[in-house]
This record gives sequence, C-alpha cells and structure tokens, in this order.
Amino acid sequence: MDINIVTPESVLDPWPLLDRLRETGPVVRSEAMGGVWLVSSYEHCREVLLDPTRFSNTVFASTDFGPWFEGTDTMVHTDPPDHTRLRSMVQKAFTYRSVQQLEPRIAEIVRELLDAPEFVTGMASGEPVDVLGQFISALPTTVISELLGIPSSDRKLFYQWAEAMMRCIMADPRLVPQAHIDAAVTSGRDMLAYLQAEITARRRSGTTDDLIGRLVQQNTDGALSDDELAATCVTLLVAGSDTTSSTTTTMLSLLASHPEQRRRVIEDRVLVPTGIEETLRFEPTARVNFRKVLGDVELGGQRLADGDVVWALVIAANRDPARFGEPDRYDITRNPNPHLTFGQGPHLCLGAQLARMEIRHAINAFLDRWPHYEVAERRPSPAYAALTWEKFTVAGGR
Repeated sequence: MDINIVTPESVLDPWPLLDRLRETGPVVRSEAMGGVWLVSSYEHCREVLLDPTRFSNTVFASTDFGPWFEGTDTMVHTDPPDHTRLRSMVQKAFTYRSVQQLEPRIAEIVRELLDAPEFVTGMASGEPVDVLGQFISALPTTVISELLGIPSSDRKLFYQWAEAMMRCIMADPRLVPQAHIDAAVTSGRDMLAYLQAEITARRRSGTTDDLIGRLVQQNTDGALSDDELAATCVTLLVAGSDTTSSTTTTMLSLLASHPEQRRRVIEDRVLVPTGIEETLRFEPTARVNFRKVLGDVELGGQRLADGDVVWALVIAANRDPARFGEPDRYDITRNPNPHLTFGQGPHLCLGAQLARMEIRHAINAFLDRWPHYEVAERRPSPAYAALTWEKFTVAGGR
C-alpha cells in the first residue's frame, strides 16, 4: 500500500490518514515507508507491546532517536533480560511509596514557579506569556534534577539540553532545520559527559543523598557500566521531562478549545485525574512504538517475516472505535480509560505515577489562579512519533 503517515502534511494533521488506514485493515504494510507494518487497532497494538519474544524493542536503536547513545544500551531500546537489568537499578525510585514522598516538594515547586513575581506580572498584564518555558517545562525538569542531585545552578543547562533533544527526537528531518539537529546531537553528548562526571564524583565521595549516588552504590558489582548509568540518567531526564510537559501543555490547550469541558473541570476538580487520562488518550505524547519482528509471526491476519519493522500506532489505537465509544470526542469524564500512551508490558512507563502527580498539581494550581486563560499561540513540533511543543503562550484572565 502507498500510505505514508510521515509526510509533512500528515505529521501536522494525522487524523484523515489514520482513519483511512483503519478502514484498510488493522495491520497494513506500507511500501511508501519502506515496507514497515502499520498497526492501527487497539487489540493488535496491545498484542505487539505485550510480547517482546515476538516483537523486539531493539529496533529503536536504528531509528532517529539516538546518535548520542552510540554503542550504549538504554532502557528505551533493549529487551529482557538486558532491559530488566537496566530498569531494576532505578525502579525503586519510582514505586508508589517513593513517588508519594515527593508530593509535598512537587506542590512547593509548582507554587514557586506560578507565584514568581515575573510570571505573575506577565499574566496580569494581559500580554502573551511563555507558559511552556517559564512554568510547564520547568516543573518536571526541576523535579527530576533534584531527584538525581543536579545542582540548581546547572538545571537551566539540563532544561536547554532536554529541549534541544526533544525538538528533534522522531521529527521529520524535512521539517527540522539542520541547526536544530546539530544542537540535539551536541546536547545529548554534553549531557552524557556531564552525568559521567557526576557518576565519577559520587563514586569518589561515597555520597548516597541522591539517585545518582544510590545508583553508584547499588552498582558495586559492575552490573552496569558508567556509560549505561549515564545513559539511564539521560533517559530519566529527557523522558521524564517530556511526558509531563507535553501532556500539561496539551491539556491546557484542549481545555481552552473545549469550553464546556473547561467549565466542568473548574467547577469540579475531581475531574482533573480523569481529564489527564483523557488527554493522554486523545492526544498521546508517545504516538508510535517501534518493534522488530523476531521469527515469522501472524498478526491481524497478515504474515510478518523475521526482521520486519512494526509501527504500533498508539495514536490510532487510542481512538479505535472498537475499544472507545465516541473516540473522536474529548470527554474528561471518560472512565475507564485504558489508553496505551504509557505503553504495556516490560516497557510500561517507569515514571507514569510521577508524571500523573506533576500534571495534576500543575493543572489544579494553574486553574486556581487563571481559570479563564486564553491561548495566544500554540505550535507543536513536527515530530511523527512524539507530541512535543515548540511554543505555547497564554494571556491571563480571571
């Protein structure tokens, strides 16, 4: 089939093409995209994500994701047992109990950002304010930096590095200036070098006051190399910051364009958690999951060969009418909401609980102060696999 979901037009407006794809079949081979298999149904996307014995995540290493991870394993593009080895080192920091202990500090960071004199003055002026840069992206970057033990004086660097990387991860190169691509590669390598130095410093000092120090202490048997430790920290910083900031931005954008939904959530804050889940379903941060076929397999009535590449289209699965009633309707009361945005199986998002908590505090606190905000400008990045934002400005209003 000649369907191509990564043209400049379809990246910016994917829905007509995804509807056409779904009508063609749940699993479709795209010759226009080099023979990849496009999986659009909820049932078959979930099957792909749950089974690493047939659908390997190692294909990730050959996509546009990672020249800064050259030769280094990360949780993102490994399968069990390597994935288990890498994930087990950090998962204790993201258990329910550990995340709950972070909540008071998260609430405090939200207040500090929203009540900063410069931000308050800007919102009161009626002029557009860079809410994305001054608040939304700053929140998760601060949280994960504190967790890792990055000095406050260096956190702006990490925000700039993460922003440069996310601007290009999975983006259509035809829509991204070469200068942005160069900046992303340089940022990734600079971040890796910085974290490798931090790992060396923790090993010398023996401190265990932060996550980097605890990872070094746990790794006395050398289960992970220093490169793997550093790459794991980069993954936490970039992925942890992006999911939270993108979903918070998307939810504020959607509430602004759905006034009845905004009115309901302002009047009843119990709807914020279900609104977050609906935002994750309706406009997922992770739009595509990539897999490589292991052996000859059958999927959705199609025969896939060993080595074939599969794109599990979460963005399509989350609007599959066979799984969700009125899938194209943004409904903050939707419950249950078994979207696939945080993944399934071994690669279920490690920081999902933390992201939900940060988004909940961000949305509640923002609506407390400016319930009638108006969006001045919104510009998503030209990425086909991840929804990120280049610009989001709002004008205050009470």
